[in-house]
Amino acid sequence: IALAIFLWQYELLWAVGLLMGVGQVLGAYLGSKLVLKTNGKFIKTLFLIVVGATIIKVAWDYFS
Repeated sequence: IALAIFLWQYELLWAVGLLMGVGQVLGAYLGSKLVLKTNGKFIKTLFLIVVGATIIKVAWDYFS
């Protein structure tokens, strides 16, 4: 849906969009391989670290 909206408004940056698409496909592929090779505790810990780092960064940007 987002692609259709950006195409309709002629605001599509093809290089950025293709790079993000490749990153999403690669991340999904590597993430699924990681889940199959490790246990759930590792994935949960990794997820919490990433979410925590994101919260800290957003708070830092907001308050500084």
